[in-house]
Amino acid sequence: MKNDDLIAFLQPVPNRFHPAEWRDATGTVQDITSDPEKLIIRTTLPAGMYRGVLVTQDGAFDMQSAMIRMTRAPDGECIPFGPWDLDHLENVMAVPMTLVTVNDRFRGGLWFSMPGPDQIAAGVLTADFGFEHEGGELELVMALSPRDQSRISWEAIKSLALRRDDRPTREWKPLTSRRPRFFTAGLDREALAQKLRAHEGFAAAKKLLEPPVEEWKLYHGQNDGVFDLACVMGYAIGDGEILSKAKRALLTLCEATTWSGRPDPLLIGGDNDRGIGFKLSVAGVGWEFLKDILTEQERAVVRNKVEEYLGKMTDFTVLQRGYMGCPTPDEHSLGTWWGVGVACMAFYDELAIARKALPFFHALMVEGLKMFSSSGKEPWATFQPIWPARYFAAAIEFGGHIREVDESPFLDHLAGALLTCFRSPNSQEMQRGLRTVEHRVLMAFLNAFHPLPQVPSIYRAFVEEERRQAGKVHWGMFDLLYGPTEPVSPAAFPDAPLFSRDTGDVIATVGPKRVNIQINGGNQTGMRNSFRLQPHNRERARSLGDFILTVDGDPVLLKIQGSYGIFSAQRNALCFEEGCLEGEGQYLHGDIPAERSSFLRRFCLGERFIYADVNLTPALQKKLKIHYAQRTFLVDRKTGVILIHDAWKSADPLKVGTHLHCCGQITEQGEGRYRLTGGQANTIAGIKFGDMGLTDDERGEIYAQVLAVSGDWTVRWGEPHWFPSYIYGLNGVAGQKFENAHYPKLQRWRLELNERVREGEILFALSPENEPLAMRDGRVILPEGAVYVPGGEVAGDHWSCSAEAVAHDRHGRQVMSLGVTRWNSDGGEMRFKVPVDLCFDEAGKSGVIHSPTADPLDSVSGFRMGSPVRAPNAPRSLFTTELSFHFIA
Repeated sequence: MKNDDLIAFLQPVPNRFHPAEWRDATGTVQDITSDPEKLIIRTTLPAGMYRGVLVTQDGAFDMQSAMIRMTRAPDGECIPFGPWDLDHLENVMAVPMTLVTVNDRFRGGLWFSMPGPDQIAAGVLTADFGFEHEGGELELVMALSPRDQSRISWEAIKSLALRRDDRPTREWKPLTSRRPRFFTAGLDREALAQKLRAHEGFAAAKKLLEPPVEEWKLYHGQNDGVFDLACVMGYAIGDGEILSKAKRALLTLCEATTWSGRPDPLLIGGDNDRGIGFKLSVAGVGWEFLKDILTEQERAVVRNKVEEYLGKMTDFTVLQRGYMGCPTPDEHSLGTWWGVGVACMAFYDELAIARKALPFFHALMVEGLKMFSSSGKEPWATFQPIWPARYFAAAIEFGGHIREVDESPFLDHLAGALLTCFRSPNSQEMQRGLRTVEHRVLMAFLNAFHPLPQVPSIYRAFVEEERRQAGKVHWGMFDLLYGPTEPVSPAAFPDAPLFSRDTGDVIATVGPKRVNIQINGGNQTGMRNSFRLQPHNRERARSLGDFILTVDGDPVLLKIQGSYGIFSAQRNALCFEEGCLEGEGQYLHGDIPAERSSFLRRFCLGERFIYADVNLTPALQKKLKIHYAQRTFLVDRKTGVILIHDAWKSADPLKVGTHLHCCGQITEQGEGRYRLTGGQANTIAGIKFGDMGLTDDERGEIYAQVLAVSGDWTVRWGEPHWFPSYIYGLNGVAGQKFENAHYPKLQRWRLELNERVREGEILFALSPENEPLAMRDGRVILPEGAVYVPGGEVAGDHWSCSAEAVAHDRHGRQVMSLGVTRWNSDGGEMRFKVPVDLCFDEAGKSGVIHSPTADPLDSVSGFRMGSPVRAPNAPRSLFTTELSFHFIA
């Protein structure tokens, strides 16, 4: 029932007697006190979790006060943009913050949420928060921080809704009191030592522990697993030197005054993210394996520090409901909760806060796993799932099987998805240079905790790939504990495309030169899941039918990555005006409804062709008044040729262009043809923790050819403007020098119409070969006996149809017809109630219809029709009903 969870609805009621008076519209709460800086609510509530939602009046906040001046590349100009939530340069909140106290206990600084474009235009802020109450009398005090009292007041608040919080808890208790209770593969000490020593990587892994502790890179929040490996290996084989190093690292961490060096309780030391989660994990694993060699005083040091930060992280996560306090597949949240959960399990017997917090964080991890893509592919392919894998490996050994892990469709498909998309590294994986290491961690986790028949061979493929790329394998704890050990041949990296229905992603490796294209065509968190997410958890890049492209594994066409701010012009996408995306110029998306995103309108996978139609209209700014904007792809699996067709219509004339960003050079070759190359792999991949042996040599090439444009056009290229983030040595610490920054120098290829237009079309091709394509009579003549017709009435030797588009492999005698309303062949005819997609085998005079409905036929003659078959997870079509048909002679 609507508002069934509502407890109170508070709002200011200015009047001529008391300008700061408040009331509860439900009549439940009587005791409300306020002044411009503080709001105090007193009532009686049963024990439980509660939620509050604050909304300001229109125009209550000046968004310019949340802007930050950032250094832009390549000109070095300092330009304000935003708004932002956190000011990265000054380490203060860019949005206002209210200090929350519950029954005299300070719970933290509540951040107002990152606004969406509608809220920015209206000058409105919201805050979604939570708190825990032990029952009985409640006093909730909310005071604006001193810094924000000049920017906003309680008189500017429109309402405060107080509700019951729906976040669940799940009890999770240890199966045994014996330590260590996780990261032992369920073995006793002697058996564990035998397992480790028998592993092919034992000696190499042990060698990783030889450098001094100071070189272990323990405190970067990245967690390459060295400390965990040291604890497990030192404990199992009884190596005193390794244990001594691990102990020193643990005590150095826990003796630190703060875990960020900035004692600011409002931001938890300025470090509320994975850095704290990582340190809690180190403390938890250390306690589990090293407790017996710690003195009582040393135990107290570790115990006290963990108790302090478990309390801080619990308060922060409960309070910051809109940022980090709700289930999500986001790596910032999962990468924090993982460490909190590990520490809670390790200190379960010793700390009351651990026993209290574990059910809350365990539930967040379990619910978060359920929100991952059912296709097994997330936008950050390894970085998002690495945190659940690390957590559940510990949790399952600690507390037993977890049904959601056993039954996860994401984990069912993770191994195959990672293998398929390995040749198409996304920007995050390239930036961190951790491609094979994290792939192997995930495969080892699956092998032990979600076993699948193909995992051992896929795991071995990643082992051999790392050996080939880096000359050696960086063996870690997960390899030694959970990796498959039986001899098996490595799996082949497949050419079969991956279609992720829920996220709208299409990934394919095509042609003899192994052109890999990754198309983003939908909501990257999954359309269904995105409606469950808080606005801040929807931080994945919003699709515009953009794509990345590699040639034989070398990146050639990329999005501008590592950039602060949301700028559609930095994508390989269609661009209106200076930028067209909803939320253009913001740092994070903020509150943009999930339905205002691009979506995959049609998808069909045939023997030779892949067709994808992306509708990007909902993701575009409303002020542009665009009636429709769409991009279609035809990918030739045989030759590697890719056709891209942009079409649009708007109420007003607009400036229009389409972009490609290459990481090498652009060379004009005449007649609308251009050579684009790859390069700078070391600059792109080595910006954090090493380059994995990559180089900056120019590698890979693709040829762009303009085939048809609906007006006069020009191609321009040059280095685009963007805002490099701290990972490039810019915009992280105030006072950095622009000339010292090292960032990729990408080249933007922009095909633009010379006049402003209301509607139009652009058709261009990407080809791995330096051979021009021909276009005759509205048809694109493709290599090796194929033709593409953008749509209308289309005919072959023995067939004809009315369709949106047709791809015909004349040599292979295969036809893919999209959006078909009529089909004729050899005198037989089918007419359809709704447009369908159809694949036809000319030799066998048979085919398959992909339909959005179980009964698409309006009339049929001369064909024998099969029964409709539901295929809800069909990899060949967006539609879920298939009908076979045969011509009757």
